[in-house]
Amino acid sequence: MEKRLINFIKYAPMIFIPLIVFLVFYLIITGYKSTLNSNFEVYKNDLIDKQKSLVKTNIQIATQIFENQIFLADNKEKAYKSFFNLIKNINSTASDYYFIFNTKGDVIIHSFLSHLEGENLFIFNNENYNNVVKLITTNSTEDRYVSYKWLNPNTNLEEEKVSFVRQLPNTDLIIGSGFYLGDINKIVEYKKDIEEREHEKSINITLTLAIIFTLLSFVLSYIISKMLLNEFNILNGSLKEKSIELQKLNSELEIKVENRTSKLKDAYKKMQNLASIDDLTKIYNRFYFFNAFNQQLAHLKSDKIGFSLIMFDLDHFKNVNDTYGHDVGDYVLHETCRVVEESLRKDDIFARIGGEEFLISLPNTDIENAFYIAQRIRQNIEEHNFKNIPKLTISLGVAEANEPITSTELLKRVDIALYKAKKEGRNRVIAFKS
Repeated sequence: MEKRLINFIKYAPMIFIPLIVFLVFYLIITGYKSTLNSNFEVYKNDLIDKQKSLVKTNIQIATQIFENQIFLADNKEKAYKSFFNLIKNINSTASDYYFIFNTKGDVIIHSFLSHLEGENLFIFNNENYNNVVKLITTNSTEDRYVSYKWLNPNTNLEEEKVSFVRQLPNTDLIIGSGFYLGDINKIVEYKKDIEEREHEKSINITLTLAIIFTLLSFVLSYIISKMLLNEFNILNGSLKEKSIELQKLNSELEIKVENRTSKLKDAYKKMQNLASIDDLTKIYNRFYFFNAFNQQLAHLKSDKIGFSLIMFDLDHFKNVNDTYGHDVGDYVLHETCRVVEESLRKDDIFARIGGEEFLISLPNTDIENAFYIAQRIRQNIEEHNFKNIPKLTISLGVAEANEPITSTELLKRVDIALYKAKKEGRNRVIAFKS
């Protein structure tokens, strides 16, 4: 019994300590590997979700531009061409380019494969194109994500693509934009490759330490404990370095995301200007004005904050166009707006609502003050030198909203006042009297 106990004491550390060391390092290595794989799967899914959100946002912005341009345009055909040129040139060399089909399968716009424009993919001699156009045009009225194989501009290979598609309002046009899962996989694989190389370094260090510790365990448990403590500190320091490197990578990624977000915000701001500003006169357009006008009517109803409207147009403007040409007519409209703006206050809303017709909203202004402002505008226009045009005048109508009223009724009142100013000889201001 004593001999057995001695042998156990003598040989047990030489058996169990190396085994424990081996098991500890084995668990460290496999646990780190499992965590690494799990983290990258989450990272990949997160990238896919962000890309889906991005292409959906792109399509929503494009739809808003389309609605604003077509709604405001006098020349619908010109507006469609302008919109198509804009869409074709956005992201034309990137994988998230735009494309537009119609419900019949005709390719209207394709920034990457421009040779397909005008082709009908239902009858095109390519089975994949046939399947893709069928997928996109089926249930075309529903906003949705679709997955299919398509040529990647970055690799010139057919790869799995995810696109967000929707039908443009009141048309048979379907607009879409997407991204390639292969591009996502490349980003993930690149990041994973970096991490795995670092992981391999850690594994090599860990295996080396395990061998050293196993050999030393046969010599003396005391030395083993000291060496374990020392190497643990080294390993801990190495892990901290890797953690710092990972934080650095995360910071760089966040900077890239912020830059991308900033660019999108700038692009959205430019698109908002396109939707709100009249291209010729650089003042607000009809769409912006009536949004603000409806808000003022709501404030009048809820907060009793009144306002006044001025409606005016240029007297005999058709004669200007017929006599001097449309270029001079455009100059007159632009110059008129500059003169009028000098007579307005910061909070006044001045907009062109069509042709030579304009509306001005005057917050917190009663009809007497509005009439005075209108007279000042009329006089400034009459006295202004419009280059070679002898004399230019305007007629103005004024109406006040000092109690709840519908938009239709208020516009009718100011229109009646303007009509009366025209009828009484033009170049005058008439205030509506109920």
